[in-house]
Amino acid sequence: MNIACSMTISDDELQNLKILLDKFIQGFENLYGVRHMVQNIHCLNHIYDCVKQNGRMPHYTTFNYENILGILNRLTHGTNGHVQQIITHLKLFKISLRLVRSKHYPKQLYDFVLNLFKHQPAST
Repeated sequence: MNIACSMTISDDELQNLKILLDKFIQGFENLYGVRHMVQNIHCLNHIYDCVKQNGRMPHYTTFNYENILGILNRLTHGTNGHVQQIITHLKLFKISLRLVRSKHYPKQLYDFVLNLFKHQPAST
């Protein structure tokens, strides 16, 4: 997929993309059988045409949004009140980021939070 997402795509790279996708799809079918050729595998058939017609994938894919939706989905539990649960979690996250930046925040807890989020706080 790096070819499809690169900043520029030459005609040769586009042809390589087609060849690689075809080989992958055929190899997948040989390994796992038609039974496992699910929608995601089928969609690979269309990447070449999409890139050829529309340019590189970051211009029109929804992967980043799907990833964010997955994160938001993991914030909810049960079958009711999803919106309120997400709002509550986002508020708590916002408050925790503000507290972590405080000069009086305990160093051990600060290190623990950084390790949890695996994220360096934005400079203020």
